[in-house]
Amino acid sequence: NCLSTTPRSFGAVPAITGSVPHGLKGFQFGDIPEYNSLFSVLKNNDYHTSAFYAGEYSFDKVYDYLISQKVDFLAPLLEDQQKKENSHYDYTYWGYHDKIMFAKSMDMIEQRDDNEAHFDLFMTVSQHDNNLRLNSRTRTEIYYTKAKEIIATLPVEEQKKKNEILGHLAATIYADEALKYFIERYQKYDNDNTIFVITGDHSLNQNPNNPLDAFH
Repeated sequence: NCLSTTPRSFGAVPAITGSVPHGLKGFQFGDIPEYNSLFSVLKNNDYHTSAFYAGEYSFDKVYDYLISQKVDFLAPLLEDQQKKENSHYDYTYWGYHDKIMFAKSMDMIEQRDDNEAHFDLFMTVSQHDNNLRLNSRTRTEIYYTKAKEIIATLPVEEQKKKNEILGHLAATIYADEALKYFIERYQKYDNDNTIFVITGDHSLNQNPNNPLDAFH
């Protein structure tokens, strides 16, 4: 069980990589003090550091924080998604959907020097909207159907609550499949010397029972 230190996505990156609170507006707002994070500690131990984010790095100053930590490589995934020739890929308002984001990220990772040690941060966006929308309605409906099948197994009083967040649940099922794809593909690249840490940035805050629920 973990509690987030931030109610919004913008504070998640410094909180998760540096264990710092978001304060009034977010750690990365204003002058960022010198301090240690996973980025800086590993970089000082000869790791190459990278960030793979499907969205806009400048959103809520995520870019400022990553630059302050001297991250070596910021993957240009949003710029790639905005190219006309890539409009057929699944994307949301925020950027590439998770599976495409992981596929594009792995295309870059597989080209790099695998003799170096790497610390990679991945930030996904498919669960950021209230509803999952892929480019194909048929494929989208697959995930909604799976979500409905899971909800149907719950007690009746729980089903109504979960149906209110059906779109989020469909996106979660899609994200779970995207993670499976990512890890299986990464295993072919490096199958015995990688640690994965998977976390959300904050709760969906659905049906809160108390103020802390938003941070669970």
